Amino acid sequence: MEWLGLTIMCAVLLGISSIFEKRILKKEQVNEFLATYSLIFLVMMLPFAKYVNFDIPGKLLGIIIIKGFILTIAGILSTKALKKLEISTAMPLANLTPLFLLVLGTFFLGEILNASKIAGIVILVSGTYILQMKNIGSFLHPFKKFSGRYALYMVIATFIVAISAMIDKVLLAKIDFFTYLFLSMFMLFMFYTAIQFYKYRGFDDILHALKVGGLWVFLICALNLIADIFYFLAVSMPGAYISLIIPIKRLSTLFSTIVSGEIYHDHMLKNKIIACVLMVIGATLIIL
Repeated sequence: MEWLGLTIMCAVLLGISSIFEKRILKKEQVNEFLATYSLIFLVMMLPFAKYVNFDIPGKLLGIIIIKGFILTIAGILSTKALKKLEISTAMPLANLTPLFLLVLGTFFLGEILNASKIAGIVILVSGTYILQMKNIGSFLHPFKKFSGRYALYMVIATFIVAISAMIDKVLLAKIDFFTYLFLSMFMLFMFYTAIQFYKYRGFDDILHALKVGGLWVFLICALNLIADIFYFLAVSMPGAYISLIIPIKRLSTLFSTIVSGEIYHDHMLKNKIIACVLMVIGATLIIL
């Protein structure tokens, strides 16, 4: 099960990256960070350009463009949530991905719910509820928290990522992963840059992001590039199911919740760790 080791390494790298990203977002605006990030990421991918096959069917390229567009929306929403929320609150919400995959699979792939999946849903939703509790006695507080736009941003972004994960599995059966990774990041770069120049200050913001972020932005890009290579390699392997890979990949949320909670002194950290553990367990039961 080589894909399992790759996915675990991917999870660790993503967990570390999210902690550094939270640090950067204290000083930078969301879109200037995303535009700069996508630019540096694309530059880092240039050494792999010789492995990219640009002669792919127009239909597949169209799907990659659509995926790039919806992931741009997800990236903006999740980054805004990460900027405004405590990381130990924002990141565990990403564990809802398997629930959304299950819903999508039920409607579009005809998958059937069983006892394990139902139990996983109950535990996952319970963990999400606990995550939003202000304290043990504040049973109505989660409803107030979810009425806040930033928690909702993260949930919407997570739903979009679930759709993207299904697209990944389909397209990686037809396109080699270097080509797919390069074209996917190129589309993100195009969309983020277009927004940056249309709505904001263009290169001025990018230069500001580089000045403020310095080596941290490059480090985040490097961690995510390696994590993406591990992820796409795992997904492209025969016998690797996206419904298994995604929950394991989401172990990154547990790592970032524990470590960042200690670093940034997040509120109710023990509560959030318990909630995150429950969400990981629930996500695992859903895919069994």
